[in-house]
Amino acid sequence: MNDMSKWFVVNVITGAREGTYKSYKTHRGAKNFAARLNAKTLGYTDWEVASEEFYIDVLSQRTTTVKNLLSGKDVTIPMVDLGSCVDPSTERFFCM
Repeated sequence: MNDMSKWFVVNVITGAREGTYKSYKTHRGAKNFAARLNAKTLGYTDWEVASEEFYIDVLSQRTTTVKNLLSGKDVTIPMVDLGSCVDPSTERFFCM
């Protein structure tokens, strides 16, 4: 990996970045933060470290299909947005 790379803490399942969207200069710093997050969530959510390049090239490009809460139609969204305020399958989407 490139030494100038930024590191992100991402959700293992969806690939979404950790809520603060902070980036880390070192892999070690990101790994330590991921370990603290994993200790807080008690195994309900797994966090891992990903390089900026991997996040941009792979994780942010994956998509999933969800059902629009109001219309019932299928909608394709980036997987990193799953469960967030831009996911039309959540009530939060329609309350914002």
